[in-house]
Amino acid sequence: MSTPATDPLPSTVSGELTTALIPTVTKIDTRLDVNPVSVVLAVSIVCILSPITVTGNSIILAAFYKYKRLRTASNYLLVSLAVSDFGVGVFMPFGMQLELSGLPENGVSTLCIVPYCIVIALCSVSVLVTVAIAVDRLTSLAQPLRYKNIITHSSIEKYIAVFWIYAIAVGLSPLIYANVAGETQSHSGNCRFGAAVLPPVRVFLVVAVWAPSALVLLGCYMYVYLVARAHARAIYTVELSFRHQTQTLALPRYGQTLAVTVGAFLVLWLPFQVSRHGPPPSHDQTRINLHL
Repeated sequence: MSTPATDPLPSTVSGELTTALIPTVTKIDTRLDVNPVSVVLAVSIVCILSPITVTGNSIILAAFYKYKRLRTASNYLLVSLAVSDFGVGVFMPFGMQLELSGLPENGVSTLCIVPYCIVIALCSVSVLVTVAIAVDRLTSLAQPLRYKNIITHSSIEKYIAVFWIYAIAVGLSPLIYANVAGETQSHSGNCRFGAAVLPPVRVFLVVAVWAPSALVLLGCYMYVYLVARAHARAIYTVELSFRHQTQTLALPRYGQTLAVTVGAFLVLWLPFQVSRHGPPPSHDQTRINLHL
């Protein structure tokens, strides 16, 4: 008596069984891998810094607008710095949202790069104007008699215009490089800094803005410190000669003030520049979603 032959399963049925029994690896949602503590910390810092930045710079702008005696040539630099910092404070929450939105699946869209271009331009203006303030202090010491002829309203306005034009050109570098390299696409749901601002652009930003600004700032305030110390010692020596006393010179407060100014600039900007040049997170290091 012959046994009936068993027919093989149709390909469609076997495919469905394989899909049901074997887990499949799908696209990775990196937003699930974000540390909740980091998210809470970032949100807390932004919620504190953003209102303080906007309010503080608004007060500076209002005072400059209300009191005419504050409208000196050198104070125009402070106004430009306040405007750029005000913009940074306004865009800070949007930047946090973009950074926490996760990595893009296939490239990055132009709309994702534009907000970073604006923030980079505003930050570049802040750095450049900070250096310009240091150069202004150096000029007041190096050329005290010609200072009012060098630092005029018209010259400061020209310098500020150059700073803004240069900062806008630097801010457009991520968008220009992404279009030239063909890294943009029509739509992307996620926009993080590491995907929107590519590594070559980050190196360019350091070379074009931050590194030379840090060197100029350090050199200017070192010169200011040396000149101020020489003047203070000369005055103190004259006072001692009249009093016929011998006392040791203590560290003047202006040295501490200049050290805090330069140190704050380096401490606040250097970690950001170093962290942005680290290796980007790879998809292999993220969590895998298994569907049964």
